[in-house]
Amino acid sequence: AVPFVFVVNLCMPSGNSTSSGNGSAIAGSRSGSDNLSRSVSIDSANTASSESNIGGGGYPHLVAYYAIDDLSLIDGSNTTPEAALLHKFIFGEDDQFRHSTFKLLPRIAEGNAVVKRAVGSKPAIMGRKLKQTYVRSGRFMEVIIDVGSSSVATKIVKLSLSYAKTLVVDMAFVLEGKDGDVLPERIIGSVRLKNVDFKNTQRLVVV
Repeated sequence: AVPFVFVVNLCMPSGNSTSSGNGSAIAGSRSGSDNLSRSVSIDSANTASSESNIGGGGYPHLVAYYAIDDLSLIDGSNTTPEAALLHKFIFGEDDQFRHSTFKLLPRIAEGNAVVKRAVGSKPAIMGRKLKQTYVRSGRFMEVIIDVGSSSVATKIVKLSLSYAKTLVVDMAFVLEGKDGDVLPERIIGSVRLKNVDFKNTQRLVVV
């Protein structure tokens, strides 16, 4: 069966990184993982999002693609609470629900101490602080997050971009579990970014 593709598109404000080199991305759906999806690819590009018209020329995007092979998780045939939550997030009509549910788990595994303190490791409901839009079809959903819509997030990202070549960054994406039936939360997808140069359009190496 053709998998359902789940995309996370982080549109970031321009930084002043002087780093070089291709870097790598380690996607968190390796063998034995309990993630709800497997990674397809991780891209970064200095381009505006055609779907959302976010940002402008020179704005870096980090785009992570995940494939959900078990379609019962999203088509309504699986009656488990976590599948019902994912189905509602993808196919429901309530953007406010999506805004209050999509969560990022960040971590700076290696890198500058100032960046580590600024980013922290506290889970964040992205749609509460940032502009978040969605593109959806029967086999595809993209969550587009405008990091530049928050002045605080803009400062943190610009700081991080200036040290990008020296950073190892872990990110995981989950849906907020608001009751015990969907706890512990399961990761939709995750990625490790290692020494990435956001100045160059690239498809990062998934290893």
